[in-house]
Amino acid sequence: MPRRNNKKWRFMLVKTTDRKRKNGSYPIAIEFNFNGRSILTQDDLLARIDDWEQDFERVRETKRNKDRAFVTNVVLDSLATRINNIVNEYREKNLILTNAIVINKLALKVSGDTVENFAVEHILNLVKNNQIGSAKIFAEMFYYLRKFDSRFCKKCFADIDFNYVVAFEKAQLSPKREGGPRKKGGISVNIRSLRTLLNKAIADGIGCTETHPFSTKYGPRTDIYVITKRLKSKSRKPLVPKSSLLDFYNYEFDEMVYKLENPH
Repeated sequence: MPRRNNKKWRFMLVKTTDRKRKNGSYPIAIEFNFNGRSILTQDDLLARIDDWEQDFERVRETKRNKDRAFVTNVVLDSLATRINNIVNEYREKNLILTNAIVINKLALKVSGDTVENFAVEHILNLVKNNQIGSAKIFAEMFYYLRKFDSRFCKKCFADIDFNYVVAFEKAQLSPKREGGPRKKGGISVNIRSLRTLLNKAIADGIGCTETHPFSTKYGPRTDIYVITKRLKSKSRKPLVPKSSLLDFYNYEFDEMVYKLENPH
């Protein structure tokens, strides 16, 4: 999990009365301390005081908030990576870093430069509209792509081509994967979400039609990733043999007929 750099910035809850929501939650903010103190509040990322892990700066998952907490933590991980990258870039160049520089470069409300930024904005829009279930689906896609590709935060839309999706699929199915191979159904949901995200980016005018891996709609392709063919799961065999089911239902039917014909 990404951590802060020498306590020059941190995630925190804005625990003021005017910020408290009806459900008892408070917005999460980023506190910067590179020169003085600046607070950048994320109004769509919320947590209750008893759910906020102060030491880890993440939301504790409970039965009550499991989906929302997962989505929030995925977004916080992304923001932490972006902030750390900005800080490291300036330190490597031995440049002065101020709160304003980090906030401007972070550009939380601007997407389009990378797939990750666009995905985060899409997830936040779903959260804003209280579509937590949909937000979680995209957050899970985002979570697994980040685990698969350590440089996903730098990927542009042109980088997500047929070969990239195939590599992701193979990595998820690999017995060498940490935690073992995943089920095809879960991988299929991730890749369908990715397809939806890429289509939305193209519709918004910032996607890449030349490398779109899922369709020939935007031009001829040598390879097309067809989800239903590549991730088709074997149909499950019934737990009870068909012959046994027939015997059971025939028996029940005969019993009912007998009772109707012989009410006494």
